[in-house]
Amino acid sequence: MSRYCCVALLWLALVGAPVFAADAPEAAVAEIERLGTTAHWRDSDARIAALASRPQALTAEQRQRIDHVRLRNLALAGQQPAALDGLVELLRQDLPAPLRVRVYTTAIRVAANLERWTLAFGLLGEGLTHLPQAPAESARLLGAASYLHTLVGETGKARDLALRALAHVDADGDPGALCRAVTDVAMAADHASDPREAEAWRHRQIDACTRAGDLVMIANGKLGVGKTAARQERHAEALDWSRRALADFEAAGFGAGAWSARLAVAEGLIESSSGPGEAEALLADTLAYYSDHDAHFAIAETEELIARLAERRGEPVQALAHFKRSMAASEAAERDARERRLAYLQVEFDTRLKEQQIALLEAEKELAAVQATATRRRQLLLAGGMGGMLVIAILLFGLLRRSIRERRRYRWQSQHDGLTRLYNYQQVRRLGAKAFTRARGDGRPFTAIVADIDKFKQVNDDYGHAAGDEALRSLGAWITDIVGGQGIAGRSGGDEFTILLDADAATAGALMERLRARIEPVTVFGQRVDFNVSAGICQDDGETASLEQLIHRADRALYRAKHGGRDRVVLARAPGADATAG
Repeated sequence: MSRYCCVALLWLALVGAPVFAADAPEAAVAEIERLGTTAHWRDSDARIAALASRPQALTAEQRQRIDHVRLRNLALAGQQPAALDGLVELLRQDLPAPLRVRVYTTAIRVAANLERWTLAFGLLGEGLTHLPQAPAESARLLGAASYLHTLVGETGKARDLALRALAHVDADGDPGALCRAVTDVAMAADHASDPREAEAWRHRQIDACTRAGDLVMIANGKLGVGKTAARQERHAEALDWSRRALADFEAAGFGAGAWSARLAVAEGLIESSSGPGEAEALLADTLAYYSDHDAHFAIAETEELIARLAERRGEPVQALAHFKRSMAASEAAERDARERRLAYLQVEFDTRLKEQQIALLEAEKELAAVQATATRRRQLLLAGGMGGMLVIAILLFGLLRRSIRERRRYRWQSQHDGLTRLYNYQQVRRLGAKAFTRARGDGRPFTAIVADIDKFKQVNDDYGHAAGDEALRSLGAWITDIVGGQGIAGRSGGDEFTILLDADAATAGALMERLRARIEPVTVFGQRVDFNVSAGICQDDGETASLEQLIHRADRALYRAKHGGRDRVVLARAPGADATAG
């Protein structure tokens, strides 16, 4: 330990000597800010430590700028709660408007990473009020808003905000700002449905951030390229990019990014069937890290990769155990996602409520003017008073109706898929769990259907995403007509649908045959698009542990339908004994 301390002191002396010798504190502060993005965070921390011995040489603003870099370094080093507390405290100081907006931007991103959604949106609202005094920082704050909306699932709004930030930056020409803006657009594109577009933005991010010298964002771009390559089944290429990203994250000292890259490397090793031992070691370390940090989504992804590795090794018992752990972590991740969504909807509702309160205050102001006039015209006092009260009553009634409509709309949006108008993934699970429990208690049959469009990616590639969206929209309408009130139907994600029925497998099979007979080509921009679906059906045998296990067995039957030639329905009668239903 003492050896490392001696080395650190020697290194600090070497890098700190020019700072103390220099007669230009501003140059030293500017160099600290530059190193904050272009080098390992320890480099700028060393310069900060060197300046600490002569704080009297710095202005208040220079000390605040250094504090901003120091707190950002703290977040990169993995101490995000402490960094967030420090940033909030820094915002209580009297800061110049441009620096204040930059601190708000950093605080918003750290709060979002810690899933403190109410605080993140509150900081965003406060930051927006300071933009008129610092218009040059608008791209930075728009980028933070885009990042925040991406995390809560508002990818369309996130993309619009990121593109607006990019438009501001393109005119300005600042390399660092361009790097940040392109990164936010790339992240929003990553969460959309076209991996090729996302990959193009990720390459542009790497180019822009290389010119800016931002090590963390360069690594982030390389990891993004790796993930989009994996989504397009270019696994060897994905593995190479993920390894590059890991090396860059480690060079920048960004631990959280390095762990994400290790997970991507492990996936690449599994999918490319190379280095299973290395993949196993990486996954073991990654699982320990994410378990310590209660990162449910990452835990679910890691457990699923461990299960897939066990399957390839011919270890079905271990694979099933890890699949179960993955499903449990996924449920926790879904709860986190619901909390993010509810926080966003609450902020939206509060904003609407404030607007309504302002409207009410304006109405009361008008009423006061009417009453003032009435005092001068005694004969109209009664009529004026009654008129004013009627205006308030009508306004309050209108506001109440509008509030009720908005609540209903928000509730519907939180439970349904906007494209197909079916239930979303979380709502299907919530309603399905209750229905499954009731059916089990009453001794009634209960069946799960998992279906998706065959070769959906090819539909998107050959005819465009408008055709894919129309196919999903039409299929959702047909499912609604066929299922009606007989069961619970929802879109699980992408082109996959889940249907839960209080009926036996035979009834479910008949329903699927009616649905398949209902399917017809869709026409988009004059092009005729033919498609069909495959499905897996599984009836509860009384021994199924949970709804998730029942759906998982139906999903495995769908998997067999795909490998059996597609355009068919496969019935899972018992584990290991699936049969084709049609």
